Amino acid sequence: MPSCLPQLVTSLNSKLDGMQKLFLLLKDEQKSIIEVDLASLETLESRKRDLLGAMERGNAEYRLLLRDAARELKLEKAESLSPLIQKSPAPFRETLSKLQSSLLETGDSLNKVLDLNRDLLEASLKHVRENMAFFDAIMNRRKTYGDAGTMVMNGSKSRLVCKEI
Repeated sequence: MPSCLPQLVTSLNSKLDGMQKLFLLLKDEQKSIIEVDLASLETLESRKRDLLGAMERGNAEYRLLLRDAARELKLEKAESLSPLIQKSPAPFRETLSKLQSSLLETGDSLNKVLDLNRDLLEASLKHVRENMAFFDAIMNRRKTYGDAGTMVMNGSKSRLVCKEI
């Protein structure tokens, strides 16, 4: 029976490649958020969906290969790569270990970029909501800044400009 470890390495390399492509897309998304480039954001969203779909299919293949490799190496159950690395032959052990650390580093980088993009989007939405509330107040003649800048009359019908701070 041929070893499934080379296929597992290929699958992990493909997974790493997909994560790196996603990282670049997220960096482009970050730039588009900052520049408020909606057309670019829509294009990037479509590309992200395609990439994430391909990555999901790759993850399904990876899980099957992980299960087969665990069976091949006579492991009871392997839900992660670490037990396989310990039991795999020396040439694969080094390769799998490097891939695992690269995947973890890339995953951390992805999380950081996702967090920053989320913060940028939340700040943008907050800004839009504040502007909408401001314009709503102007359009509906509600007081935006209290009575500042309005004409007021006192009991003797004198008109004054209200000077609130």
